[in-house]
Amino acid sequence: MTAVRAGNARTLIITWKNGVESTVDVRKYITRYAYFAPLRHDDAAFKNVRLGDWGWCAHWSDMMEIPSDLLWQYALEQGAL
Repeated sequence: MTAVRAGNARTLIITWKNGVESTVDVRKYITRYAYFAPLRHDDAAFKNVRLGDWGWCAHWSDMMEIPSDLLWQYALEQGAL
């Protein structure tokens, strides 16, 4: 990944290294794990997403990251690529 930003309704807008941009819905993922609870209903917290080191993840904190390979898989499954 070369960039990530928050979209609407718990989506991430990701720019991949090949230049393609995808909108990926992460609602199910952040609902599955308790440590993502702050991101579920707090828009400001969710919008605080940053690109992790070397583009390997969407990063909110050391405990709240979603790896790029999983986001790529979600993009494929959701038809976002």
